[in-house]
Amino acid sequence: MQTQLTVLNNGLHVVSKKDETTGMFNIGVWCRCGSRFETPAQNGIAHFCEHMTFKGTTTRSELEINEQIADLGGKSNAWTDMDTTAFSIEVLNEDREAAIELLADILLNSTFTEANIDSERQVIFQEMYEDENDSDDCFNDAFSQLVYGSQPLGRDILGSRETLGKIGKPELDAWRQRCYCGENLILSAAGNFEHEELVRLAEKYFGKLPRGQKAVRLPQRYIGGFFPIKPEENNDDGGFRHIRPEESEVKFELGFDLLAGHPYYKREAKYLALQILGGEEVSRLNTEARIKRSLVYDISTSVVDETDVGFVGITAAAQAENINRILDVVIAEIKKLAAEPVSSRELERAKRQMIVALTKKAEDNEDSIEVSAEQLLNFGRLRSTEEQISRINAVSTDDVLAAAAAIFATTPSYLIQGRIADCYSYEQIKAKLR
Repeated sequence: MQTQLTVLNNGLHVVSKKDETTGMFNIGVWCRCGSRFETPAQNGIAHFCEHMTFKGTTTRSELEINEQIADLGGKSNAWTDMDTTAFSIEVLNEDREAAIELLADILLNSTFTEANIDSERQVIFQEMYEDENDSDDCFNDAFSQLVYGSQPLGRDILGSRETLGKIGKPELDAWRQRCYCGENLILSAAGNFEHEELVRLAEKYFGKLPRGQKAVRLPQRYIGGFFPIKPEENNDDGGFRHIRPEESEVKFELGFDLLAGHPYYKREAKYLALQILGGEEVSRLNTEARIKRSLVYDISTSVVDETDVGFVGITAAAQAENINRILDVVIAEIKKLAAEPVSSRELERAKRQMIVALTKKAEDNEDSIEVSAEQLLNFGRLRSTEEQISRINAVSTDDVLAAAAAIFATTPSYLIQGRIADCYSYEQIKAKLR
């Protein structure tokens, strides 16, 4: 399965992966215009624009768009994250030109009418309401704000009711014109077709797209720490913010700077270190906290990596009386990983797990088109599966030790939710990590 790349005269990157074994065609367009490119006053406009793109074009109504996708037996999707807005369609391989034409139409010819803008704004308000009443969403949003503060990465992708209420047709039109241009777009497809055919169809349907200017990421940095509580609000919980205090279960997240792009260690080494710590069933955290001590049902390590900035988070939930014991296990394992080389068996197991996950993504066409787009967005080039596997296999125990030592020496972030009167304070956490 060969992946090929061509750049059109207008800057559009066209990526294809030929797969002769499939009867399906997957295609997506990734735009370098996620929420991190917004000013404070624009917060939410990238997601708002994504919603509006399916509301009708100069040639199709919203109903006609949906009917055509249904007639093809296909499925469509769209989403906005911090870095990108993306649109994808999956159809039978024989319907690939129809999918490309439809995708081009909704991206290039959408008509943002005042009526549709007002109605879709209400839809997003409802999304906000649902998020505000979901404890997990509240927790995740609070932790992002803790890690990044008032920077774009610390703001909600949906925006706020205040900012969204001030975004109208002129603002949406200007955003689309600036962001949806050749220099900002990557068209990525997988199926049983020739690369030359995809390039021809891209030229046919996207060739008139203006080149424009490539969006530049605003510099972001990890801040971390804790949310202080004003004395008049609460004076008894150790000096850090908690949310949903009525919940009997306690949930915490302990985070650190991922040091994305840091030259001190190989990028793959940090992922292997975190995989060993909490990324799978027999990880150190899961073994010590769940299997051996039965303190928690689930404990995991997650990575948020924007390539230039990011963080690692260690998350668990349990009854309040067990939280400090769990935190003691977490801190002990962090300190051990940052001070002692991992065993050869642990490292080889982590490598194998990463390679399996990488291979599965590469062989799944729906996943692979996203992988190709993200590689171009983040690294400026395609990286073969073989190259990535080689880089993983090249990581040594010393590399893992150096990565762990660097990450866990950074300022910790600490957020806790529920009834937490007897849980460790932020200062106690910092003292234990020394």
